[in-house]
Amino acid sequence: MTHPLTTSTTRTEHPLAHELAQNAYAKTDSDIIYTVRTDSRFIPGTLRSRAIDSAQGIIALAGQLKPEYLPPDRKPESFFNQAVLFSIEKGWDIVKAKAWVTSRRSLAAELAEFERINIV
Repeated sequence: MTHPLTTSTTRTEHPLAHELAQNAYAKTDSDIIYTVRTDSRFIPGTLRSRAIDSAQGIIALAGQLKPEYLPPDRKPESFFNQAVLFSIEKGWDIVKAKAWVTSRRSLAAELAEFERINIV
């Protein structure tokens, strides 16, 4: 079985693996928040949302990184994932969100795919 933070075909660590291994979960009145990257790495006002699974109430937040955190091969206008939100109204709690993230063997790859989509 492939570890959740490796790619299935190469078994090499995904570039987000280090950050994903250090994320935290938090609860607000409306969402469970799974942090992909700390919000201090993002340019204020650039965060946008994109549904991962709207029926289940799962949303990704993405924004533009500050210049000091921008990978050298990416343009300044590129968007990067900051967090995944799970709607409490749709039945999510921290235990369920952790189980969902753990069960997603390709979560790092899925989040990276969202980063390649132009979010406006």
